[in-house]
Amino acid sequence: MSVFFCFCFVWINTTSVRGFNANKIILNAERKLLNERVRQINYKLDGLNAKKANLVQVLREQLSEETFAETEKFITHGQLSQHEKGKVRQKNKFERLEQKEMFSSADKDPNWRSSSSKPKIIAPSRTDERWVKNLSSHTLTEPEESLLSKGLNFAVAPNKIPNIDIITETESAIRRAHIPYKKAEALRTKVATTLKVSKPPSSNITREEQTALKDLATNQDIVILPADKGRCTVVLDREQYDGKVQDLLGDKDTYRPLKKNPTNKFKKEIHRALEKLKDDKFLDQATYFKLNPNTEQPPAFYGLPKIHKPGVPLRPIVSGIGSVTYNLAGYLAKILGPLVGKSQHHVQNSADFVQKIKDITVAEDEIITSYDVCSLFTCIPPKEAVSVVREALEADDTLADRTKLSVDRICQLLDLCLGLVKILKQNQQNDVPTGFDQFVTGILDPPEPSV
Repeated sequence: MSVFFCFCFVWINTTSVRGFNANKIILNAERKLLNERVRQINYKLDGLNAKKANLVQVLREQLSEETFAETEKFITHGQLSQHEKGKVRQKNKFERLEQKEMFSSADKDPNWRSSSSKPKIIAPSRTDERWVKNLSSHTLTEPEESLLSKGLNFAVAPNKIPNIDIITETESAIRRAHIPYKKAEALRTKVATTLKVSKPPSSNITREEQTALKDLATNQDIVILPADKGRCTVVLDREQYDGKVQDLLGDKDTYRPLKKNPTNKFKKEIHRALEKLKDDKFLDQATYFKLNPNTEQPPAFYGLPKIHKPGVPLRPIVSGIGSVTYNLAGYLAKILGPLVGKSQHHVQNSADFVQKIKDITVAEDEIITSYDVCSLFTCIPPKEAVSVVREALEADDTLADRTKLSVDRICQLLDLCLGLVKILKQNQQNDVPTGFDQFVTGILDPPEPSV
């Protein structure tokens, strides 16, 4: 009846039939529908009151008189509070409806059918400098600034549905998850049906911004990156960015070139370790296939500009996404996650830090200072790190609840992940505003760090 009511209400308010008799019929129908709605609401209220009476009787039997009186008082207060909130909310809605212009598109514009029915997207006339920082020699146009101010995570609506990509990803998901044949066929049918009736979404950027997107994507003289902190988008000259990256990788105390790519060797070692765990019944078939690497891509290296520091240095980032240890590292992170925060030196956030130091008294001849570790990642000795993790795991009483693996096997897998610290330099050929592209050549190996 509710669906029928909504359908009739929409039909009555959108019908093109006009005239005295038609208006009279509509008025009578509206009155009858309103009466039916009131009848249904009263019927529901009667049912709820009956349930309430039963629950009150149960409470009377199980609670003392004093406790029941307090409970009834509390429930009544809650009911009145919710009733008042609902009353105010409905009143505000009614007032907004009264202020709203009740005119159709034809009343406002007789030629509305010939004009575009889609809302026009208007780009802002000015871009806040907090969101775009242009440090390059390229002068950004207003549409380019407007586009970049949306952020590098902004998803541009496609002009056509990527059917091939969706079908390919569906098949890949079916293969990775080892979905049974019948369920896989049902999924394929559902995806195919959805693609057949789907239409591309409306564009969420202006035509000028679409042109700006193409211009920025094909401009090989600039690099567009997210800032190290905040959501600001930074534009650098490619030559400037390459120079900063070379300065980082040119540090011979931190990196040294390799003669050949050792990723395949690590892939085989991980495969053998996982095969052994599967044969010993420590990993099931699904987990084995999930962790087993199917790529030979090493971790990738790039830099993010620190615009809050003089000279805008780069923060080196080693991304393991898609590398041979990516899935295995995620698996180990879930096992090791509960160990984080148990150290007395752990600080969760700034509020926790304030709580820890609120009772500290600083004398006149004393100061509070902080230290920043330079190149923290490359200064951590892998062997010592595994040793610290081993001690924490051995002292953890809940480890058996998270995994079947022993401490020795977990440390063996962790040692494999930390061993693959070989990286690839970023290829600077196809940077676009939406992210980074392929990473090729220039393999480097961090030497053993000194403590």
